[in-house]
Amino acid sequence: MAWQVQLSWEEGSPDQEGDGFKIYRSVNGGDFSLVATLSLSTTTWTDTDVAAGNVYTCLLYTSPSPRD
Repeated sequence: MAWQVQLSWEEGSPDQEGDGFKIYRSVNGGDFSLVATLSLSTTTWTDTDVAAGNVYTCLLYTSPSPRD
C-alpha cells in the first residue's frame, strides 16, 4: 500500500504578498527541511514520500518565509 499525506488550506486575501508557498517537514521530531515550493494559487499538496509508523509535522509559509 502506498502511503501519502494531503495538506489543504484556504486561499488568502487577493492582495496576499509573497512569491508562493514553501512547505517544511519534520519526521519524528527531527529538523525541518524544505520539501515543496508552490505557487500562491495552490491550495493543496500531497506528500508521497511517507512511511507508516512515522510522525510528520509540516509548516506552511508564504515565500519568502522566515526560514529563508
